[in-house]
Amino acid sequence: IKHGKSEAIAPKWMLQSTEAVMQYYLDRDLTLDRCVLEKFPLPQEGHKYMLYAHIPFCKTLCSYCTFHRFLFKGYKAREYFVNLRKEMEAVHAMGYDFTSMYVGGGTTTVLMDELAKTLELAKKLFPSIKEVSVETDPQIMGDPQIHMLEGLVDRMSIGVQSFDDSILKLTDRTKFGTGAEVYDRIAACQDLFPTCNVDMTFGFRGQSLDMIARDMELIRQLNPKQVTTYPLMVTSETRKSVKGMIAAEGQELSEQYNTILGTLGQHYRQLTSWTFGRTGDNEGIDEYVIDHDEYLGIGSGAFSFLGDSLYVNTFSLAR
Repeated sequence: IKHGKSEAIAPKWMLQSTEAVMQYYLDRDLTLDRCVLEKFPLPQEGHKYMLYAHIPFCKTLCSYCTFHRFLFKGYKAREYFVNLRKEMEAVHAMGYDFTSMYVGGGTTTVLMDELAKTLELAKKLFPSIKEVSVETDPQIMGDPQIHMLEGLVDRMSIGVQSFDDSILKLTDRTKFGTGAEVYDRIAACQDLFPTCNVDMTFGFRGQSLDMIARDMELIRQLNPKQVTTYPLMVTSETRKSVKGMIAAEGQELSEQYNTILGTLGQHYRQLTSWTFGRTGDNEGIDEYVIDHDEYLGIGSGAFSFLGDSLYVNTFSLAR
């Protein structure tokens, strides 16, 4: 505790010690066995499961994104959705039921009609599903077809990143519109869904504290039910050119995070390190549905955690 406020970044010695402990247990306990399974393990009685579905298509590819995705081609995407529903039916035949569903990508809404069919089938096969969460991009919120998902999606998460046009240009996201256009689209459509989550990102190079504060003020005016403020994830998969061009330094991250806490924190209740919910609202813990110990993933590149094992679906579209 320093001056009554928690430090955003722990001391370096503490981080290094924690990482060393984590690495020790990873080396000791994590085993990776390459194998090809014909089907998932059977569900266990009394266990509660979440269904994850991955849609690996985007109409344009963001340079800093490390999620599993392919450039959108309509015929491939339609064929993919058909097979995704077949996979869902196969999981149902094994006896699985789910209490919630999360759809991620990629861009889940590249084919709105196919996504609607998939969600309708999920609710028919798994009547215990009480909550469906879906990710999308800001451009989709201005598409009249978004109404197809009304009544099917309980939590719509929109990847805004920033309302600042210079940051959108830096990250090649002007393809989704200007900051003002993105703001207007969300304002017009956020009431279609019980919970609208706005995804913001900090940690960009050149993202001043004034920019962060302005973004948080626009969030306050927009007043979505939920906000997430993630740091930019720079990984081994991020393009080398991008790492040097758009990522802020560690101390900048600390200052940006403290600015978020000092602005957004005045109007929202902090639920996790990154997530904020409107004060007084009965909001979930996070944008992601994280109250399940076990989940099953369908689609290319989807992960499952069943029992004490992690399973990864093939990243190949053909397979």
